[in-house]
Amino acid sequence: MPMRKCPRCGFNDLVEKQVEELLTGGDDSAVVKIPAKICLHCGERIYSSDTFYRLGAIRKMLDNGKVDEFQPIGRHFRVPDDFVDTGAEDMAKFIAELSDSRSSQTD
Repeated sequence: MPMRKCPRCGFNDLVEKQVEELLTGGDDSAVVKIPAKICLHCGERIYSSDTFYRLGAIRKMLDNGKVDEFQPIGRHFRVPDDFVDTGAEDMAKFIAELSDSRSSQTD
């Protein structure tokens, strides 16, 4: 029986859409485009059991480093906590220095 109401908020404003989901496992992550029902009231994403099973399989592949079939799309970085805690004045100086170094590279 198809789901007609959102299990989170109870509203019946569900639409079928293609969504992107970010999956992580181990040190890796992957973006996958999948079908989902979206609640227009609260934004809850509802997946079929088949889609849910496939997401689990992809997570397991990421956990085990089995990513040979996946397409690389970029790089990921962890920002150190102390970088985020940098004061506004120090951050402005850092950005100015970064801008200066980039403009000197293009000259």
